[in-house]
Amino acid sequence: PSHILSKDAQKMYPPTDESQRVDSYSVNAAIMFNETLMKELDIKQEDVQTETKFFETLEKVKNSGYQVNGETVIPVMLDGTNWINSSMGTLANNFGAVRADEEGKYRSMELSPGYKKALEFTNRLVRNGYLDINSLTIDTTAKVSYVESGRVFCWIGNPADTGNKEKIPLTSFGPILADNGAVPTVGVEM
Repeated sequence: PSHILSKDAQKMYPPTDESQRVDSYSVNAAIMFNETLMKELDIKQEDVQTETKFFETLEKVKNSGYQVNGETVIPVMLDGTNWINSSMGTLANNFGAVRADEEGKYRSMELSPGYKKALEFTNRLVRNGYLDINSLTIDTTAKVSYVESGRVFCWIGNPADTGNKEKIPLTSFGPILADNGAVPTVGVEM
């Protein structure tokens, strides 16, 4: 259940039109893949849909030696300076994070097991050299530049910040299924 939909939270803080609008429409992020690079490196949808396969594929991308305009491909990029709100929220939901505990009482998403899993996942991206930690400090203009260069294999962030979609075709296959069996969630129960 969502924090807005728990009975105790609704009694104390009844949802407003604005809070319902924000909960329904404010998150705009996804896990997207560069279709051109997938084709060039012979990577299929099933190669990125589970956590194990995703990391195996990132290793393949990293070690491929493939270049775009003389520059090495970047296996993963998060949403620059927005990575905590955009990319981490997407990954946390991907790994089953919700704003309620097992009893349906509100808790900060950052305290949920799904958020912890998202942090571990991101740490693994950095430790294995799939994600350049310096990319977490770049602004929107720089993010768009990287993605539009065609060098980014996997983009986890706001689709609106990916630039020219005709030039660099990106696709999303939905969540990366966690090895621990966590069920992906969305921000609001429908």
